[in-house]
Amino acid sequence: FIRFARAKNRSYTVDWTYLKLNGYWEETILCMDPFSAVNRRVDELLSQVTGLRFYR
Repeated sequence: FIRFARAKNRSYTVDWTYLKLNGYWEETILCMDPFSAVNRRVDELLSQVTGLRFYR
């Protein structure tokens, strides 16, 4: 998520359980397991922004 946001020069907010692309739909994603490497909602947000599919 952070690599994506930086590559797209997007402002973002991140803490232990929340991810947000600032200024882009202003959608905050709650990650119930902060140690999980995969989150479908994050993948869906990135695919909406890029038009690519990240689903695993």
